[in-house]
Amino acid sequence: MSAKSVLILIGLVFLPSLLIGLHPATSESFQYDAVVSQLSAREGIVANAWDEPEAYRLRRLHPPLLSYIIRLNNSIFGDDAFGSRVFSIVFGSLTCLVVAISIVVLLPPLPGRFVGAVFGGWLICLLPVHLYVSRTSNWDAAYGFFAATALLCLASYVKNRVTIRLYAAALSGSLAFLTSELGLSLVPAFLFVMFWDARSGRLPRVFHRWTGVLLFVVVFLALVWPAGVFKLDLTRTLLYRWRDSVAEQRNLPWYMFYVMLFREAPAFTLAMVLGILATILPPVLRKSSRPAHDIPSSSVFIASLPFWIYVATAFLLSLKQRLVYVHHIADMLPPLVVGVGAGVVAWTGSLGKPARNLVLALGIATVALSIIATANPDPKIVGPQEHPGFLGVRDILRDHPGSRIYCYDTVVLKFYLPEARIEGGASRYWTPEKIEEARREKYDFLVFDRAVLNDDYPTAEIIIEAFAPDYTVGWVIKHRRSGEPVAWILRPER
Repeated sequence: MSAKSVLILIGLVFLPSLLIGLHPATSESFQYDAVVSQLSAREGIVANAWDEPEAYRLRRLHPPLLSYIIRLNNSIFGDDAFGSRVFSIVFGSLTCLVVAISIVVLLPPLPGRFVGAVFGGWLICLLPVHLYVSRTSNWDAAYGFFAATALLCLASYVKNRVTIRLYAAALSGSLAFLTSELGLSLVPAFLFVMFWDARSGRLPRVFHRWTGVLLFVVVFLALVWPAGVFKLDLTRTLLYRWRDSVAEQRNLPWYMFYVMLFREAPAFTLAMVLGILATILPPVLRKSSRPAHDIPSSSVFIASLPFWIYVATAFLLSLKQRLVYVHHIADMLPPLVVGVGAGVVAWTGSLGKPARNLVLALGIATVALSIIATANPDPKIVGPQEHPGFLGVRDILRDHPGSRIYCYDTVVLKFYLPEARIEGGASRYWTPEKIEEARREKYDFLVFDRAVLNDDYPTAEIIIEAFAPDYTVGWVIKHRRSGEPVAWILRPER
């Protein structure tokens, strides 16, 4: 792929995506992960590299690369609500560019190759969930970029077998893993390329090549995250994530994210369904007099298999859907668009001009309908989504510095009220014992939100009644968009 082609895609995909991402979006607060990422970054690079206890706890045992990136971002753009998101927006825009480049790289010179690449980049650029994660200062946007780049390098290696591209894939995959341990989901794609390499080359040479790649990855991980290797924190992280994301009971039915995706982006969803059919079933859908062996779709599909394997891996993981995999499905969508985009362009290359024009018109309609999402002021759609009520609590209690406040989420509320004395328990849910303890302590304020409601205390009214008559409702924080109560502040009865 020529430098001129890359510059064209930068102008047609990256820059528009960057402008859309930088457009101000009303937000009530950071997401939870964004807060802990900011706090972990403040601990410093050395503290995160060697997993000093506070840094490791704040990261919630995630690998440390995001802390380094945030620290660099904040030193340049500041740590205010907008400045601290700049790196994430840029990574989100780069992901759109990688999608477009990947489609071009996978395809031979075909009519509509660049048109399909631009459409693919714009589909991700305008996708509500991608706008959301690319405007939120947590690991999603950076991880998505590194993972998509690793898959691009793998696909390029499948096509050309240039060793440096395999090392580039290993580097990008390592960066993805160091951003989030979900980078392990790239392993099946790497294994496929390794077995493909073994079948099509000399085994001693292939063995030495992949041994070198493995050693490169180990050394790189040790340099960037020495505590992960020398203190065995990598093992601790993986065991923790296994328990949290596999052994624990799932918090949502596996299909819920896909239902949400269809509701928020029906044009994108339908385009992907049709594109998957056109990619997987070309003999059924192809309407052409040209013989099948003249169609380059089979070679394109083989080169795009790393993307499809990653998509399949993410889908299988979503069947056991803990919250962390909701993020991972969002990161699955760029590789999905690459696979679909390359397959559809290869298929339409075998069609006559009228049929190609029809596919082109459908693509334009999909992008046009997706643009509607960018005009929606709802932060749930254009991101970043609020963590219920924390900014409302801050606005009320910031005039009470030094107050003793009880809140289950001491880390996040402390981020918004650094002058307050915030105390809380290890569990977010109320029990009769915790209520009695909070009553005895005579806090200046008690703060809770909808996240603490459970079977024992299913409504806010029951919690408020349990604290009566010692505490009464001081303020109710309402959701900016829906007007529904999301958080409550109790104060001692005067």
